[in-house]
Amino acid sequence: MNELLLGLGGDTDYFPLSGPGPVFLESGSALYGFFGEVPDNEMPTAWNLLESVGWTENHPNYSKVTWLKFIYRHQIYFVAKTPILGPISWNELYEKGLVYSEAGYGAYNSGIEVDQYRVIDFNNYRFQIGLLKGTISDPSDAFRGNNTEWSVLINSLTTKGGRYTVAQLGGDKSSILPETTLEDTNKHFTATIETSSTANKDMQVAYWRPVLKYRYTGYPDSVGLISVEAVNVTSEQPAINLKEVELTPEFRLLRPEDVNANTNGTKPILVSDVEYDMVERVFVVTGSSELQPINLG
Repeated sequence: MNELLLGLGGDTDYFPLSGPGPVFLESGSALYGFFGEVPDNEMPTAWNLLESVGWTENHPNYSKVTWLKFIYRHQIYFVAKTPILGPISWNELYEKGLVYSEAGYGAYNSGIEVDQYRVIDFNNYRFQIGLLKGTISDPSDAFRGNNTEWSVLINSLTTKGGRYTVAQLGGDKSSILPETTLEDTNKHFTATIETSSTANKDMQVAYWRPVLKYRYTGYPDSVGLISVEAVNVTSEQPAINLKEVELTPEFRLLRPEDVNANTNGTKPILVSDVEYDMVERVFVVTGSSELQPINLG
C-alpha cells in the first residue's frame, strides 16, 4: 500500500506523493535516494519548529534552515543541511520530545519522562520531528558510522560524488545523536561529518540538526484490511479475508512495533510491510471481524 502511495508505475525515481520539494530523485533508489534541496517556502522554518514545541524563549541563537530531501527504506526524510540551534544539551532536546521520534518515553530519559512523539503541520503537510540515528543499537559501545541514518543520509553527500563540501554541511559543529553510550548511560553520541565524540547529556556542547519524517495523510476513500486470522501475513504473502472500510481522520495504519496493551488482547496486523512508515491512521480487525481504531499518537 505505501509503495503505491509513494511511487507510480515503473518509474522508481518518481515519487509524486512524497511531500514538499522535488519528486524526482537526483540519485539513488527507494532504499536510499536523494531528491535535492527544498524551496524555503515549502518547509517549516527554524522558528516554526521552535514555536511548535513551545521553545521560543532563551534560544535566540537559532539559524536559518535549509532542508535536504531523502528517501531511506521507503520513508521520506527532510534533514537540516546544517545544525540550526546550539550549543544545547541532549537533555534539553529530550524534555521537548525531540530525541526519539516515536510515541513513548524512549530508551533513556533526562530524569524526567517526556513523550517523544512530536509532529508539526505546515502547508497541509505533516512531519514527525526527531534526530538522525548514528549507531546500530542503543546503548552502543561505539559510534557506528556505517549503515546508519547518519552515514547513509548525511555523510554520503560528501563521500558519494561529492555533492557538498564538509563546510556546507555544518563543518565542525557537532550534531546531537539520540543514542546513549554503553559505558555510561548519562552520556550520548555526537557527530560531525568527519568525527564523532560523546558528551554528558546535561552539557551544552553540541547542536540540534532536526530531522522531519514525512507522514502521508491523503488517502483514497477506502482501504483493504487483513483480518486477525492472517496474523502471520507478510508483504510477500497474499492478503486474505480482505474487508473494505471507510477512512476517518482518527485512524492510522498499525505497524507490528505499535502493538501494545491498548489492543485489549487482539492481534492487529498491518496492511503493508513494516519498512513502510508513511502513514498516520490505524485500522485493526479483531477476532470478531469488527473494525477497531487505536489511538497511537
